Amino acid sequence: MSQDNTVFTGGEPTWANACVGNNGSPGYWDYAKGFSQAAIILIDTVLSTRGAVHSVDEIVYPVCFNMRHSVELRLKGAISELIMIVHRKEDILRFDLEGSHDIGNIWEFFVKESKKLDERYEVIIERLDNKIRDIARVDATGQTFRYPLDTESRKHLIDVAIINFITLKQSFEMLEGALDELHEFNKYLAHEYACGTFTGKLSRKNIFEIASLLPCRSTWTGGSFDNVKDKIKHRFGIGSNELSRSINFIKEHYEFAPLIGMSVPLLGLDERDMDEFFHHWFKRHDVISDTELIDFESRILNSGDILQSMMKNAKEKEDVWKVFKEKIRACK
Repeated sequence: MSQDNTVFTGGEPTWANACVGNNGSPGYWDYAKGFSQAAIILIDTVLSTRGAVHSVDEIVYPVCFNMRHSVELRLKGAISELIMIVHRKEDILRFDLEGSHDIGNIWEFFVKESKKLDERYEVIIERLDNKIRDIARVDATGQTFRYPLDTESRKHLIDVAIINFITLKQSFEMLEGALDELHEFNKYLAHEYACGTFTGKLSRKNIFEIASLLPCRSTWTGGSFDNVKDKIKHRFGIGSNELSRSINFIKEHYEFAPLIGMSVPLLGLDERDMDEFFHHWFKRHDVISDTELIDFESRILNSGDILQSMMKNAKEKEDVWKVFKEKIRACK
């Protein structure tokens, strides 16, 4: 198609060719970054000349449109990531990403579903909430800064009157930073939930908190432990089955078990294997200072013993590998 198109096509110089479509596979966040950068570049251009070259009264529309559209795309990207995380719990979350453009509705959906999934979203939601709702009040569907009139021929922005570019930049930079953090947090949770350390109502964080509240495993008898369990169920709003499942996670988990005085054996290894591994590791990796390393390398280079040193190094590797190769075969 690009060969027949005189506008959207490749050309020279090649550095000026942008990769689009399947030639780069951009997603919501790639598009959002483009619109946000365009907004910031326009704002900085106007501010650098105090509006003497480009009129604030004209540039305000593409600036605000780019800002608003970037936020919409970022929120849709966040929802698409949320859908993938929820899928890890074998649940289904649906949202019309392509057909929904009301930024207020998009935000409401994300707030509701993210809080339902994991309480840790609440902190970043609080940071974003007022700004996104402000955008929704002025331009819910992305039409306000595109056209002077709405579909019923009423003039846009009659209740706003003045928009300050410095305030715009400060607000948008805050929004962009928080939405970038949301993106990173979604990626973190995707990895965390992929590990499977959760129950129907409890996240990995909740299970860790429960482990820190439980007494040492050796004391889990009598009425005092029942009192502890009742307090935990009340605090997290869970029943006995949910608590029992989380306790089983704790007892079998390498990180959580030590919090209740238990130790989970390493699979396929015992302490003697670990001792032997580190014995050979330290032989292969002498712990020396940077100064000692420079002196050692200098002596090797100046002595003409480079080949001898390489042969010795290869022999040590071969000896260590012989030992561990037999152990690996034995574990199969």
